[in-house]
Amino acid sequence: MSSDAGATWATTQLDVPGEPSTAGGDAWSVVEQDGVMYATVRGVFRSRTSSLLAVFRSTDKGVSWTTVAPVAGVKEMTGSPIATTDGRLIVYSGVDGTFESTDSGRTFTRSSVRLPGKVTWTRGGYLASRPGHGWNISRDGIHWRTLALP
Repeated sequence: MSSDAGATWATTQLDVPGEPSTAGGDAWSVVEQDGVMYATVRGVFRSRTSSLLAVFRSTDKGVSWTTVAPVAGVKEMTGSPIATTDGRLIVYSGVDGTFESTDSGRTFTRSSVRLPGKVTWTRGGYLASRPGHGWNISRDGIHWRTLALP
């Protein structure tokens, strides 16, 4: 956490049940919506395939974190989670599709949102990669539009 635009940093130790993995990108991802931050970590637990290992939640700008789900179990999660403006946490699995949580990341079920691929968070919102050089774009994680690149 940094409160001075990155000049100094404070860290918090978080217990992860398994081994974080950097295969396919960074194992850790943090998103924020309406003052609630979610940190997800991907990796391997008990020799299973790479999956969502844990979800952490902060309501004090990252000063302290609560373990929400110690082994969330979404297989082959890729990219960033999506914290929607209606309170859902959405994640994308490269194997099983899109999952959502309506209880702050404690449990996940198949989502009505159908993401086309890996999600990246930017300052302008979320980008979900589409096959064939395109993206789905959303500022709130709920309303998406397609951007096709030549």
